[in-house]
Amino acid sequence: MDNDTVRLEGGNSSLLLQVRPYPRLLYWGPRLSAASSDDALTLAMPAMADQQVRPSATDGAGQWQSAAGLAIEGYRDRYSLAPLSFETLSYDCEDEQVRLCCVDRAAELELEIRLSLDAETGVLGLWQRLTNQGDVAFRVRRFGLVLPLAERAVEVMGFHGQWLQAFHTHRIQPQYGGYLQEYRHARQHDQFPGIVVGTAHFSEQHGEVWGAHLAWGGDHRLRVDTRADGRRFLQAEALHQQAELRLDPGKSCDTPWLYAAYGPHGLNTMSQSFHLYVRQHLGARRGAAQRPVQLNLTRSVWEAHSREELRRMAARAARLGIERFIMEIGRTCHARNPSQDATFELSDGQVSAKDVRQLIDYVQDHSMQFGIWLAPERLMADETCRKRHPEWVLRLSKDDVPEQQAQYVLNLTHSEAWNWLFEQMDRMLSDYPINFVKWEFCRELVQSSHEALAQAQMERATAMLDLLRTRHPETAFEPCVIGGGRIDYGLLRYIRRFWASSASDALDQQRIQYGLSYFFPPEVIGTHVGVTHTRARRQSLTISGLTALFGHMGLTFDMLALTREQQEAVARYVALYKQLRGLLHVGRSLRIETLDPVSSLAGGIFGVRHAVIGVAQLQPSRYAVNEVIRIPGLDPEQNYHIRVLDAPEEVDYQQVPWMKEPTARISGQWLMNAGLRLPTLPAETALLIEISVAE
Repeated sequence: MDNDTVRLEGGNSSLLLQVRPYPRLLYWGPRLSAASSDDALTLAMPAMADQQVRPSATDGAGQWQSAAGLAIEGYRDRYSLAPLSFETLSYDCEDEQVRLCCVDRAAELELEIRLSLDAETGVLGLWQRLTNQGDVAFRVRRFGLVLPLAERAVEVMGFHGQWLQAFHTHRIQPQYGGYLQEYRHARQHDQFPGIVVGTAHFSEQHGEVWGAHLAWGGDHRLRVDTRADGRRFLQAEALHQQAELRLDPGKSCDTPWLYAAYGPHGLNTMSQSFHLYVRQHLGARRGAAQRPVQLNLTRSVWEAHSREELRRMAARAARLGIERFIMEIGRTCHARNPSQDATFELSDGQVSAKDVRQLIDYVQDHSMQFGIWLAPERLMADETCRKRHPEWVLRLSKDDVPEQQAQYVLNLTHSEAWNWLFEQMDRMLSDYPINFVKWEFCRELVQSSHEALAQAQMERATAMLDLLRTRHPETAFEPCVIGGGRIDYGLLRYIRRFWASSASDALDQQRIQYGLSYFFPPEVIGTHVGVTHTRARRQSLTISGLTALFGHMGLTFDMLALTREQQEAVARYVALYKQLRGLLHVGRSLRIETLDPVSSLAGGIFGVRHAVIGVAQLQPSRYAVNEVIRIPGLDPEQNYHIRVLDAPEEVDYQQVPWMKEPTARISGQWLMNAGLRLPTLPAETALLIEISVAE
């Protein structure tokens, strides 16, 4: 390797980076035994100008007038000067990361680039910092991250959704122009900041794919462009408000981290890289030994019960195997008297702080953790905080901000508001033995353009989470956004799980969890079994319980309203989760292809010697006899036993032969290539299968 080229190896991929005279990613794809700058000559494009001009991750508008390949846009206050091209001053390689210092002398800008390729997982990380070296302020219009794509990467899979139906996928093959996704609501649930590009008709097991995720919980822009000469680029950036990024002399701004992974054999290989990276580097292993079963007690439920009934509810939860008892308190912000400022209290209505303290003691006496569900960033319309401190509301100074669910947003960029909220949260977590906080944020930032605060609001919320986590390391935090949101790798450094969605319908949850699994391992996906209030459908606890099994299980029930039969079903699935979570939260999570994913979905968690397979029948099968699924992730040299762990009662009358022979020895090679015939399942039911090595 020459002095101007760096090669990184990781997982199943290789990366070849030209560092001088300017940074340029020459290759990112299947792992190579050797590669050099001479090898890269075979990919060079013919010269279109008087000299060879090659797109770089650092190109500005002075080099390219189209969006394809364009990474940086901006101007000076007194005159227009676009960044042209950043030349490398110096670089160093340490472990798995390359750090480059680049400069554009004409534009008086310095660019720091950090590019890494994790040795074990092959996940690529890219981050940049832009510094103004001039004497005049520089206004940044765009500051993005760019990755070149192989020309064979012709198909795009994006993510879309809405409330209760997030993380659905769509596909497009843009032959010319590009694919663009922009999101401006600071919640993400309808457009996740992730994208997958691959060879035509890639699937779970076939085709090459390149996946990318911007680790950023605010507004964002993702795009895939195809230039007229056939070259393809993937771009990702935080989407800023007009004039949001002003760099005074000597000041800097950073991009979020972009994480990307290459999958040589379909989407599952890409997901495995992401899952392992999350577990090893983003804190997902914290608490992995035991992800406790949670009971989410909504405000409407506990307010309808007396203190004695709440105790009975806690006692029943403990008997059914619940390990964490969570109360939604919303957020009570009031003044003790008109002369005092607002305070934060674990009390409201008819439940006093003393009652809450006694309930916590009662919960812990029953060997359960205690958690709270609250909305720290919310200001209610009639709250003391809003009335006494109108300047704390995130809004335009001269216009009244519209209410949403009778809520306003607390402006965390206001130092007094941030300090007040942190002090109240810190005091609450110090005064009460709280093991878990569900941090809810349920409205859009509709007027965050005031003083361009959209990015700063998210950064200040993250900073508070980080500080609270440091001061209270035994307390776990979970972001909760209505419909599912604030789900990204950036937050995973501070939290242990996400609230996947408010959807209580198992069919909706199946599709949401399926979409999340492309980037997230199951243990960080907060799932729950509860009353189906978001749909008119009535479903059995079989499909709800088995759906929640493939995540970090929780329940949302009025425990006192459960019938004896429902209690038995809850206890059964809680016990099944506890029995399997040692596998579920450390094993390889693989999606299994079905003939008609509209009608049925399948997936499994695979360990060294055994696996569990879940099949959900969402709609009636198109055929009288159900399909055969081919099962990946097994050892073709091993023989396996197969048995049913859980199934709807109706399946007893339509068994397939293997279900009657649990001691039969089936080869892994056969299951991977010929497959396993499923029983015919009624619509809205699920099946759980265990596959274990035959001794």
